[in-house]
Amino acid sequence: MMQLARDLTADHVFRVIPFAECMATRGDHAAISETSLMLYLDQSCVDMSAIGEENYRDHGWPHDGRSPEHASRAFGQEEFGKIVVYLRPRIERALA
Repeated sequence: MMQLARDLTADHVFRVIPFAECMATRGDHAAISETSLMLYLDQSCVDMSAIGEENYRDHGWPHDGRSPEHASRAFGQEEFGKIVVYLRPRIERALA
């Protein structure tokens, strides 16, 4: 990902800022972090009633405080803030 970003930016066609959620937050796949982030960004995209044992097996979620049942809009807002803090200086540098 980083090399692709450098290559595209070097051609002066794009300004690419490599980013994955885990670069700014703990990150997870559909567990507390991503679920909370989506609850904050667009709650209509989240169906909390769809969470079941099959998801635990498929995603490898632990049965602890990091599971998606513990997700909240407030935690999503915190996660979003971390992403903004991470991306802001990178965007400013890219636009300078």
